Amino acid sequence: ETIRSIQMKLEENERQNTTRLMKTKEMLAATR
Repeated sequence: ETIRSIQMKLEENERQNTTRLMKTKEMLAATR
């Protein structure tokens, strides 16, 4: 149970980081 919840939290963080990276890349591309 605990391990599963930790894994879910890690996956959630990874997804958020990926989204943030994509947004940053888009912003950088738009600035050029």
